[in-house]
Amino acid sequence: MRSRPPSHPPCPPHWREGGAVALALWLLAGNAAAQPPAPDAAELHRQGLALLEAGKVDEACAKLGASVAAERAVAPLADLARCHELQGKIATAYTELVELSVLAEKAGDADRATRAREGASRLAPRLSKLRVEVVEPIPGLVVKRDGIVMTADQLGALAVVDPGLHVVTAEAPGYEPFRAEVRIGADADAKGVLVPRMKKPAAKSPPPPKPPVPPPPAGDGRRGTSTVGIVGFVGSGVGFVGLVIGTIFGVQTLVEVNEAEEDERLCPNKRCTPLGRLAIDEAETKGIVSTVTLSVGGAALATGVVLLVVDGLGLLKDDAPKKAAISPWVGPDGGGLGVTVGF
Repeated sequence: MRSRPPSHPPCPPHWREGGAVALALWLLAGNAAAQPPAPDAAELHRQGLALLEAGKVDEACAKLGASVAAERAVAPLADLARCHELQGKIATAYTELVELSVLAEKAGDADRATRAREGASRLAPRLSKLRVEVVEPIPGLVVKRDGIVMTADQLGALAVVDPGLHVVTAEAPGYEPFRAEVRIGADADAKGVLVPRMKKPAAKSPPPPKPPVPPPPAGDGRRGTSTVGIVGFVGSGVGFVGLVIGTIFGVQTLVEVNEAEEDERLCPNKRCTPLGRLAIDEAETKGIVSTVTLSVGGAALATGVVLLVVDGLGLLKDDAPKKAAISPWVGPDGGGLGVTVGF
């Protein structure tokens, strides 16, 4: 009979827990070793000083600012104030020197504290200031200077600011926002921004009403250019010309008849010879022409005037004639004018 191999006793519970903790610590250590260590405050300070010595002021101020943020130490803060002064940020450098004097006093570094106070006193006459005031505080009003919310005690007070462009904004629920830009000079400049009474958005006015459509003109809207109007105008012109021509022929008839009767060679003692009778007949022929022309002209003038009046008053609308024409006629006893209208 085969014997069983000896079995190992199970691990105690605390051993299993200890193994899990060790594994977690090993993994954390591996991850930490895989990432490069972040530079500490001292290393950032050293890099900032190297950049400052190389003349790279903006990059140096960034490194020194990171060093001070990591550790508020005396030496990095002193170098940061010097860097900001080189940048032209006088107010920032002044504030850092004031803080440096306090830190140096606490650290027992009386010499550095004295130098910090002297540096702040040297910059004080060059400080530029900006005052932001509000005409009417309202609930929910938020005033910002360069994106930073201003507290109630900061409003109306002179604040030291760096030279350059500064933006002041104000917002409140239900009101139009306010924005103002002000440029501060390099040395001892002082300006103010007044936030006016906030305005509510203007209500949108309704669109203006459309102008009424004018009524259509009387008649068919073609007065003065219709066929009837044109025929009336032409008829009036023809009639006037006919009257003028008839009058001329009539006057010539009277003159020639009178001259023939007065001529002793043609009509001695008012008795006309055959030659005189011929002259009088020719003159009377012109009289007939005059009579006919006067008749036609009068009829044409009358008809034209009637058509112009009818067209001008718009008496012909939807049933307006499509065609119209004037036809003069002459007969044995006179003449006249015929008007043909087609619908």
